[in-house]
Amino acid sequence: MRRIAFVSMFIVTMLIVSGCITIRPNVEVPSIDYTEIKKLIIKNPVTFRNVRPNTGDTLIGKWSFKKRVGNLHEYTEATIGTAKIVLKEQGIPVNDNAEKILELAILNALAKRGALEFTFTTKLIVKTNSGLEKEFKGIATCGNGWAITVAIEEALAQCVVKMLNDEDIRKYIED
Repeated sequence: MRRIAFVSMFIVTMLIVSGCITIRPNVEVPSIDYTEIKKLIIKNPVTFRNVRPNTGDTLIGKWSFKKRVGNLHEYTEATIGTAKIVLKEQGIPVNDNAEKILELAILNALAKRGALEFTFTTKLIVKTNSGLEKEFKGIATCGNGWAITVAIEEALAQCVVKMLNDEDIRKYIED
């Protein structure tokens, strides 16, 4: 009888504690397959600016009594990091004061639990100093909630590939 009471108290305690768990995926600069991006022909440098306000963590998903939070400013930084690497790999200069400016912001991010997998969706907004504004969506899946970081990085990488393959963005930075 005493053992049942102990087990019951343990289970209740674990449920209370697990309801308070917040998980914050540590997102790195996503890597991509460079062959997915058409060769850019750019002679002048390009500037990337993170225009997403740094408002701290945002709820991106909740399941199994656990919350997933992420910092959209940091996600934007990771996206910019990937874009810079791609341009540098193609021999295109990137600096902080070029005439061609791409302002990036991850508008939102959402992690959802499905029946068999978890899906992460993100939306990237890109603005140029010429008035062009484009939106790119990345969607990635993973097998469990603990692997959501990989899905986040994959969705961010998809946004970069779509942005750098977009005809309007390419025309802007190549002119």
